[in-house]
Amino acid sequence: MRQRVELLRRQVQLHWKSLGVAAGAGLLILVIVWLAGPGLFGAVPVPAGSVVSAEVTKPVECTVPNAEETVKFPLNGTDREGSLSACGHDEGERVDVLVPAGAGSGTIEVETAKVMEVAGSALSRPLGLFLVTLACLAGALYAAVLLRTPNATRAT
Repeated sequence: MRQRVELLRRQVQLHWKSLGVAAGAGLLILVIVWLAGPGLFGAVPVPAGSVVSAEVTKPVECTVPNAEETVKFPLNGTDREGSLSACGHDEGERVDVLVPAGAGSGTIEVETAKVMEVAGSALSRPLGLFLVTLACLAGALYAAVLLRTPNATRAT
């Protein structure tokens, strides 16, 4: 029995070459993820425009598909109307919206300003890269555990 255990231990030794390949693969994945672009983890450029406080004039319930509420907001000293892709607000409720730069005449498509702040967060890319690093580390540790476990006790 002892000879069998020693034989299995020699067969399943963790070599530096296998660890080097796993570490190299993890680093390659991290470099590819980093070079994939700033939009990979949600860091998208915030569109140019101004944030103004708008009042909901025609609310829409969230049960309506493709809900768009009508809002009224001041722009360049005049009250303008805009359509906001949102639902569930009350009539007269104040909402901060992002009015795009160079807005023309007529109804203006506006976006909720809070959504744009979160999408442009400076923390999203480093946090995403950190989570990918942890995933690579967890995968490497799992592979090391599998390499150290004798074949007789592995689950199939």
